[in-house]
Amino acid sequence: MLDVLLQHRHLKEDMIASCRWRGMPCSHEDFELTMTDAGVCYTFNAQLNNNSKVNATGVKNGLQLIVNVEQYEYTKGPRNAVGLKLLLHHQDGAGLWR
Repeated sequence: MLDVLLQHRHLKEDMIASCRWRGMPCSHEDFELTMTDAGVCYTFNAQLNNNSKVNATGVKNGLQLIVNVEQYEYTKGPRNAVGLKLLLHHQDGAGLWR
């Protein structure tokens, strides 16, 4: 099943159209593939030795993403909705499905 999920996942380089972290450009390369009970996920700031923290409030001081949900990749089914799930959690993974 893992092979099927990996073979048919959304690729982060296609999905992440624009990325900014604390006002500075970032990219799909700043996200790591993570397998969870919900399927294939991409994690930002996953390295415990890279302790990137928000140091001020406001829209421009966190993570800003523009994503392509690649609606053209979805197959017809009983539901026509498309979208992404976003989970915010502590860097040590607390709250992640495992």
